[in-house]
Amino acid sequence: QILKNLLSNAFKFTASGGVYLEIARPTNEMLPAGDAFNQNSTLAFTVRDTGLGIPKDKQNLIFEAFQQADGTTSRNFGGTGLGLTISRQLAKLLQGDLRISSSTEGEGSSFTLLLPDKAVIEGAEISQAQAHIHRDIEGGVTDAANEPTANAASILEPKHQVAALPAASNGQGNTVLIVEDDPAFAELLADRAMEHGMDTHVCHHGESALAYVETHTPCAIILDIGLPDISGLKVMEQLKAKSTTQSIPVHFISGQDDAEAALAMGAYEYLKKPISNNDLSDSFQRIEDALKKPINRLLVIEDNQISKEEIIATFSAQNIEVVSVDSGAQAINHIKASHFDCMILDLDLPDTNGLDLLEKINADPAIEAIPVVVYTAKDLMREEEAQLRKYADRIILKTDQSSERLLNEASLFFNWVGEQNDDTGTQRVLEPIDHREDVFQGKKLLVVDDDMRNIYSVTAILEDRGFDIEIAINGKEAIEALNESPDKDLVLMDIMMPIMDGYEAMGHIRKDPRFSNLPIIALTAKAMKSDRQKCISAGANDYITKPLDSDKLLSLIRVWLQKT
Repeated sequence: QILKNLLSNAFKFTASGGVYLEIARPTNEMLPAGDAFNQNSTLAFTVRDTGLGIPKDKQNLIFEAFQQADGTTSRNFGGTGLGLTISRQLAKLLQGDLRISSSTEGEGSSFTLLLPDKAVIEGAEISQAQAHIHRDIEGGVTDAANEPTANAASILEPKHQVAALPAASNGQGNTVLIVEDDPAFAELLADRAMEHGMDTHVCHHGESALAYVETHTPCAIILDIGLPDISGLKVMEQLKAKSTTQSIPVHFISGQDDAEAALAMGAYEYLKKPISNNDLSDSFQRIEDALKKPINRLLVIEDNQISKEEIIATFSAQNIEVVSVDSGAQAINHIKASHFDCMILDLDLPDTNGLDLLEKINADPAIEAIPVVVYTAKDLMREEEAQLRKYADRIILKTDQSSERLLNEASLFFNWVGEQNDDTGTQRVLEPIDHREDVFQGKKLLVVDDDMRNIYSVTAILEDRGFDIEIAINGKEAIEALNESPDKDLVLMDIMMPIMDGYEAMGHIRKDPRFSNLPIIALTAKAMKSDRQKCISAGANDYITKPLDSDKLLSLIRVWLQKT
């Protein structure tokens, strides 16, 4: 991905010469005296171009987010100013670095990606991994000298090997998938599951876990982050990207401190190793309790009567029991008195604001964690949104058409476990009409963006779901594409583009009676308070900021496709 970003930039700015990719050991010039990288254990990937070059005073600036030599919407070259920022961060995650050399303006640039040579250091890493055998339950310690064989097998097993531990047979629909690369800890988890009457299936790799859920539907997943092949967060991302697996509750148990990221992605809970016996038993008890009862209670905290009645009507039609309150104090009383599976919260309440209420709920150990959907008409600043996301699972802005999206987002939490089929005892995952993938089949989308990296990521998300996609790289091309093929179902419109920006393009589109009802979703890397209203005023139906959240994007598209 880093090299793809660099080559994309190089081709964009190359005039009549060329672009060159070189792979070699780094030179002395690349690694000056005192450099942290060792010449013999480092590989250098260098992309050279014959383009404009970069002035010395801007060589540090270009690695900062949203920074470009020309950052106006009418610039000659496209892009958002994020590519090099992302590339350098990716390089650092790989224990590498990204460096620039552009000595003379007008004679091109060289970007060098430095990465540790895995062929040199891999043997040492495996030896270290084999030497560290541990148990992650408090009070349980395993001596590495006593069990070297078991852990070595775990580390070196084939990538797609799936190991199933023996478990009690209680019929289908109560299988817990355990994704854990430590065999001893995985066996302990399986034993605890059996004590609660659950079957288990164990995978030691993230890829094998994803392969398993392609053909099976576990009632819950216990997931580690530090897996040998891919991160548990990446597994979570792929689970939530598919309608067939997004409703499965995921319980993280990990030695890494990534609770905020995991919970933001929709994790049911996050436990950090070492974990006590009581905490582990409580976790399995929550899984067992979820299997025994339907998930169908919603708490609505809203003082506006019209909004409240609309929400109640929306969810009552889905056979969900709705309890509504007008204030924060009433909400806390209800939460302490009974169980709720989701909470819809307005931020402006007569006795408190939504953030203070969420902080109070989160600080009270007597209150069980509840998924929260913030539903507000308030135009949030970036800082306010960041604070809310510490406690809220979804944030939805109120519009005339937002009730469908509210149902779509909140229903994910009502489908965490699904419901039992009384005739067969097997689990059936609920799938409301808003989540059907077939609503995307054959729909014609126009994606308007000047950055090929953004186009690639968006089309990668959408093409697999059956969309027929056409690309335009600026507003002028978008208008031409619509004139040539006016039967588009929806437009994704970037804002900052050369020649004609998104604001101007949407204005021209809305002047044409043929496109007065064509849904347009604005995409922008900026997130200022006034941006949303500016996009809506220019002709957009909705608005989403970059980097794109694939679930949120698909949710918006579902809502607006059902409007047409």
